[in-house]
Parts: sequence; C-alpha cells; structure tokens
Amino acid sequence: MKFCQLHVGLVLFLLAFHFSAASQIKPVNVTGRWQISWVARVGIERDTIQLEETESKLTGTFYGKLGSPKVSGIVDGTRIALRLDFPGTHPYTLLFTGTIDGEKMKGKLEVPGVDGAYDFHGENVSPTNYTWSAVRQSDTHQSDPEAEASAQQKRSAEQTKPKPAN
Repeated sequence: MKFCQLHVGLVLFLLAFHFSAASQIKPVNVTGRWQISWVARVGIERDTIQLEETESKLTGTFYGKLGSPKVSGIVDGTRIALRLDFPGTHPYTLLFTGTIDGEKMKGKLEVPGVDGAYDFHGENVSPTNYTWSAVRQSDTHQSDPEAEASAQQKRSAEQTKPKPAN
C-alpha cells in the first residue's frame, strides 16, 4: 500500500514539475528583420530576411545576392521552419529548420530534390551538413534591405567580371 502511495505521489510530483517548467517557456515572436547566414559551397552567405508572424504562420521576404524570394514557414514553440522558393530557369528551394533562442536562431539547411545531383555548373549540390544561424536586427541596425540586396548583387557581379588583359 505504501509503495502504491509513493508511486502515485511521485507521478503527481513529476506532472506538476513538467507543467510548471512548460508554463515558464515564453512564446516566441520572430516578426522583424534578421541577419541570416549559412555555409554555402563558396563560403559563408550573409543576407537579410524580413519575417512577419501571424499565429504560428510565417511570411516574409529574403533579401540577398541570390534574389528576393518570398518566405513562408511555421513556428511551433521554439522550433522554426522556413521555406525560400527561388524561381527562374533553374528553380530551387532552401529549407531552414531549427530552434529559436531569444534573439537568435540556428539549425540545419536542406536543398530538397537534389540528393546526389549536380547543378547547372556541374558542381555537386548534395547538402549533408549545412548549418545556418540568424540574429535579430535591432531598429538601430535597420536599413533598406532592398538597397542592401541590390548593393550585394552589384558587388557580386563586379567580382565575376573578367579582368582586362595588360
């Protein structure tokens, strides 16, 4: 009888502790501008993403030298999933999944549909361990993301121009 009472008491204690800890997790709202970075084939990519959260659904725009596709996604507690669909002659999708920790996010990046494949340049684009992170940008850091993306695209184009022969 004492064993049964002890068992019931332990179960009640564990349930109370679980619900107490769960109630201390604050809901996270990711609305705002974030600097997002990930390891790409040619180095670290750093761009801006503007997110708007309505309930658990995310919408927004990505601003970077890869273009400015619309963003969709979901938030579930401290977990996040973002999808960027890049249109064009060779369309592709980037899927970001991860966790939110206050003003920071991090996780894994996938490029679905290209397992063991090669891109149109003949480079292997099969991601296995791509990681990403993001940091919320404060109002004092905010500038025009479209202007930033345009400047990044110009710098990228200038770097790929052939140098004149001497």
